Amino acid sequence: MKTLWEKWKKIAPVIADIQLKMLLSIIFFVMLLPYKLIFLIGDLLHRKKAPASFWEDIPPGEQTLAQLRRQS
Repeated sequence: MKTLWEKWKKIAPVIADIQLKMLLSIIFFVMLLPYKLIFLIGDLLHRKKAPASFWEDIPPGEQTLAQLRRQS
């Protein structure tokens, strides 16, 4: 029985490693991969429009200190 236990202690970590890799692979392919594909392919129809910019061009010319303080 002792020799059987010694052999099991050598084989058990290998089996555990294989099971861990299989479990993590299943979790990746079942849960994470579809999420990532949806995230990457999600806007193929370009339904989201670019936000409008509120940037206003400053007319060329000299600016006074009062104009620079009034930022709106």
